[in-house]
Amino acid sequence: MHSKLTDWKNGWFGLELGIARDEIDLIIEGLNNLKEEPDQHFHLSSDYKAQGGLGDIEIYVQEPEEKDNMIKIGKALAPGADVPNSSLNNSLGPAPAPGMPPAGQESRHG
Repeated sequence: MHSKLTDWKNGWFGLELGIARDEIDLIIEGLNNLKEEPDQHFHLSSDYKAQGGLGDIEIYVQEPEEKDNMIKIGKALAPGADVPNSSLNNSLGPAPAPGMPPAGQESRHG
């Protein structure tokens, strides 16, 4: 796995997480375990070899009373492309905050 935390210098941060093909099933397994045991959680943790950076991501089942503060956009789209109405795009929310990089430009993979 490879992570990159980017300070957008406006109070917001971007997070990229690259996973190897052989890690995809491990993450899916972790997510499936959460479906079966929603009181559990799992971690994606740093190897702590760098001077600093992202140390840990904890994945858990959100409690119903916990307010959303993220949205799932779906597949990557070209900058300026219309977002299609699809099941992969089922939780569109408000527009990004002022000063955030335009969609598709904050990531080398966008």
